[in-house]
Order: sequence, then structure tokens, then C-alpha cells
Amino acid sequence: MSAGAIVRKIAGPLERKLCAAYRAVFINVHRCTEQIVQAIPENAYLIDVGGGDGEPLNYLLRMRPDVTVAMLDLRAQIGMFLDPDVRERVTLHPSTSLAAYRAQAGRRADALLVSDVMHHVPSQGRAVFIRDCLALLKPNGVLIVKDVAPGGLISHLGVLADRYITGDRHVALMEPSELVALVEGSGDLRMSGVLLDRREHPNFAIAFQGPADRLA
Repeated sequence: MSAGAIVRKIAGPLERKLCAAYRAVFINVHRCTEQIVQAIPENAYLIDVGGGDGEPLNYLLRMRPDVTVAMLDLRAQIGMFLDPDVRERVTLHPSTSLAAYRAQAGRRADALLVSDVMHHVPSQGRAVFIRDCLALLKPNGVLIVKDVAPGGLISHLGVLADRYITGDRHVALMEPSELVALVEGSGDLRMSGVLLDRREHPNFAIAFQGPADRLA
């Protein structure tokens, strides 16, 4: 069990507040979400990859009452912090990979959100991961990737936290330019927008979109 899992277990009813305080060290979730939602199409069916406890989705779904979400995560327990007023618009898929979801559900998304997941994907597996993401998008669908750029104190602290609190010893950050090259080299999606302003550094988010006649 990772140090983070142990802390969560001990925290009990204080777990949600502790997680919020931890997130606030690295990101202003509300402000970043305000910028990210602008790239999500109207009345979108959104797949949230690596949704975790679901806290960021509370912000997103209140800002966008037209959006419904399928949350995927490899963890067995997910979505525990989703608030009741938005929970009915979220379908949870715990212990589910992208490939497994595609096989089970078959429904493609208008938009796909990959938030703080890429730096956990081993470098040699990132191209396959992106191709699996693209396979879940509708023609003209939008891929939104939010992550953290290397360099600086916050980035360094985040890597240390991932390695020694969440237990991912192989975490590796990537430059935004690396992400663009990876996505554009994995299919026919092209960068359509940089979503976060300079206040959010080292956090960044990039939207990608393909032609309307894109084939899966």
C-alpha cells in the first residue's frame, strides 16, 4: 500500500479536505477548469480518463450542465468525492482500461479528457495510450490533455509526491511540445488550442481535434 493510500485510510472523514489541500499546492482546480471547459463541445458525452476521486468533475459539471461523463480508472474505487447534484450525470467504470471500455461500451465520445495521467504512462507506452484514446473519439471529436511541464519547484514537488506518496516510482514529466508531437504523430488530430494561461504554470492543457470524416 502506498503512503498516500495509508494517509487516506487514516484520515477517515477528513480525507476529502486533506485531498483538497494537497491539490491546492499544485493547481487551482476551479480556475483551470474554467479554461478547459471552453474546449468541450455543446451537449458533449465526455470520457474522463483516470478520473480518480471525481473532485475536479464537480467543478466541470456545474460549469457545464449540458455535459454527461463516463469516468474510467484503473483503480477499483473511484468517484467517491462526486457531489449528489452532479453524480447522476456520471457513469463510473472502475478497474477499466481504455481497451476494456471500448470492448464493453462501444460508445464513442464527443470529447475525451486526460488529466494528469500522461506523466504516469511509461514513455515507451505513450504512443499506444494515445492511439487507444483516439479510438474512443467520434469523428471531429476533441482530445484534451492536461498535464504538468518539467522545471521549477512545483514540478519537482509533484514528481516527489507521485514517487513517494502515490507510489509511482517511474513518473516522468513531458514538455508541451513533446505532447503535441506525440499526439500529432499518433493519428490525424492536430492541436486546436492551448487552454491554460501563464498563471497556471507549470500546469498546461492542450486541445486536439481531427477532421469530421476521421476514421477510428
